[in-house]
Amino acid sequence: MASSCADCHSLWVFRALRSAQPHRARPEDLERRRPGTGAERRAWESAEQSLRSGGRSSSPRALGTGKTLTHSSVIYSNPPWPLPPLAPCPTRADAVIPWGVAIRSQHRKVVWRRPVLHSNLDSSGGFQKPIHGHALLLLLLLAGGADTFHICAFNTQRLTLSKVAREPVLDTLVQILARCDITVLQEVVDSTGSAIPLLLRELNRFDDSGPYSFLSSHLLGRGTYKEKYVYIYRSHKTQVLDSYVYDDQNDLFAREPFVCQFSLPSKVLPSLVLVSLHTTPKAVETELNALYHVFLDASQRWQSEDVILLGDFNADCASLTKKRLDDLVLRTQAGFHWAIPDGVDTTVRASTHCTYDRIVLHGEHLQSMLRGAAAFDFPQSFGLTEEEALNISDHYPVEVELSYAVHGAQPLSLATLLLSLLLLLSPQLGLVA
Repeated sequence: MASSCADCHSLWVFRALRSAQPHRARPEDLERRRPGTGAERRAWESAEQSLRSGGRSSSPRALGTGKTLTHSSVIYSNPPWPLPPLAPCPTRADAVIPWGVAIRSQHRKVVWRRPVLHSNLDSSGGFQKPIHGHALLLLLLLAGGADTFHICAFNTQRLTLSKVAREPVLDTLVQILARCDITVLQEVVDSTGSAIPLLLRELNRFDDSGPYSFLSSHLLGRGTYKEKYVYIYRSHKTQVLDSYVYDDQNDLFAREPFVCQFSLPSKVLPSLVLVSLHTTPKAVETELNALYHVFLDASQRWQSEDVILLGDFNADCASLTKKRLDDLVLRTQAGFHWAIPDGVDTTVRASTHCTYDRIVLHGEHLQSMLRGAAAFDFPQSFGLTEEEALNISDHYPVEVELSYAVHGAQPLSLATLLLSLLLLLSPQLGLVA
């Protein structure tokens, strides 16, 4: 159907959904949102102005630094389904992105999407035919088992206000942070105190995955060069319960670890301790052995064995040989799982292949919740050249994915059971065509 009403000239931005492999996202795996920051917002305003003056919006129009549809945001006029601000505009039959059913769970944005349902929509965007109960039940079960929590660590390579203020850097940092529920940033050297609030402001404008808050240490370091640790977290999914900078009485650390206890939306593990450390390359072995005592201190303080040690440990290549690595207390003591294993490249430069950045898990409950761990190759995912990526950082972020429950069959909630029964009885109740 052709559409001529002025309301339909509103623009929407579509962005590839967060996933373990976002560079493999398909066109139908896109979410609708209003424009975000920087180049995206300007391109949106330019396209809107063009439409108001009688022009036509290109379809699709790539934005940001991405070079392909799957690496970037795209702009469309006349969204493929009407929303309250667009009613009563008819659904366009020539929409580029197929309309789909998105099954959402409480803690995850989209866990399954069924594309191309144009034939099942009427002119108002509603269903002409209901979905069969068994199919919807399957989707609900998929959604119920997909609740996960992402914890990330990222050495941002001398993050300052002037660096954050550069638009390509800001846009990329926001996209990286939006993938995680908690991210600890390292090498934050901003002395003005304005860099993180600016970053957080743009992050909270980016999409509906927030709101985000942050917790920062003070500047740490022995000499004139000092760094901060900064935790950025989704405040509707987790809260800071307590925190402290480790009391390094023997001056073993160039930058004392920043220890934080967070709440978790999990009955299996209602709270979790994170210990962030950025070692100095000159004393990696000394600092990593001392990190074991930080673990003991935090574990005793909060009576918790479930602790994550994470950050740029410089635990590879010239900074720490394989033999010295294997002799670390964190390697010889039982109970520690190095989720980012040896051999994973956490560096951006093609000329290096080092596993500097690590995430180490301790605790049976915590380790039972681990679903995966990886370094996030943001240059590949966002279509950046090495030169462009190095403007962001010379490190990849590292991340772990936790499930809200231990592995294995989990009992269904009462609401899910009742809904399942209703769906199974739906043919008799006349709810299914």
